[in-house]
Amino acid sequence: MIMMAIVVFVVTYLLILPAFTLDEEEAAQQGGIDVPAAVQQELAFEGDGYSIALDADAKAGLPEGTQVVADEVTSDAGDYEAWCDEALKALQDAGAAEENTAISSARFYDISLSADGQAIEPEAPVSVRISYDKAIRMKSSEGLRVVHFASDGEGGILPEVLDEDAVNINGEGGSGAVKVSDVAFQAAGFSMYAIVGTELETEIVLPGSTDTYTVKVTAPAEAQIPQGSTLRVVPFEEGSEQYEYARNAVLADKKEKGEHVFIDAFNLAALDISIIDPDGNEIEPAAAVKVDIQIKELPGVEDFDTIKDSLEIQHHVEVEDGVVIEKVFDGSAEGSFQMD
Repeated sequence: MIMMAIVVFVVTYLLILPAFTLDEEEAAQQGGIDVPAAVQQELAFEGDGYSIALDADAKAGLPEGTQVVADEVTSDAGDYEAWCDEALKALQDAGAAEENTAISSARFYDISLSADGQAIEPEAPVSVRISYDKAIRMKSSEGLRVVHFASDGEGGILPEVLDEDAVNINGEGGSGAVKVSDVAFQAAGFSMYAIVGTELETEIVLPGSTDTYTVKVTAPAEAQIPQGSTLRVVPFEEGSEQYEYARNAVLADKKEKGEHVFIDAFNLAALDISIIDPDGNEIEPAAAVKVDIQIKELPGVEDFDTIKDSLEIQHHVEVEDGVVIEKVFDGSAEGSFQMD
């Protein structure tokens, strides 16, 4: 009976030892323990002009036969704009975009995993790479972010902006638009993912100039226009010193280039357009901005159709020894204009 008591005691003691876990390396060092090798699964989906590749190790716990499926929400879809709004709100809430920011480009992919006809989720993050058959044109890769819209379980969404350091964007181009060939990131779950580009916007209609001009400047993030900046538009009155200076510069430029001008048919409208920061200082954008000018009337013009082929828009840049004239539109140059 004494021996029986001792045996029971020892067995009980062994059973209540604290549980511990061996990782694969420790188990291999211990010896005598069979450790299944981590299985690297590569899943793929082919979409219209794009493909999605997933790399998952054994920690993800994906059963054999797992499939990945994706559905792109294109720009002509009825809910595309709503998703753009959600993406912008997510970026702003996360401090990744300022208040005066707009979505400049966006691609949305509803990605899911399934096995045996049932939707599943990975037990650990997996690598995702979205590649394009032909590189897509988007805004600068510096402004591209990835947003995941997870389900809250009650029919709503829980947006998450992925850390920039955890996203790899492969693109070629300059400070403006780039051609993006693929985007890679880690995904802990699957639902809607967005690849979005943003730009800062400054859109101002100047009081006092609406009778003749409506000017709008759209500045991308690269232009580094401070939030709260304003637009100043000053029309030069015909006969004023500034007007005559601009007129003489145009005529001198035409003469230098050998372009004949009929003085009787020559008319000019001159505007001084400036960006003013919140401290009242005139600033220059760090990158190109888009300028839209809507013209309601021009001096000496009754029918805009009569001048649409001869209309020319110039940018006069004052330098130390004079004025440099840049032609931004003449009906053949690249550009656009609007008239009411």
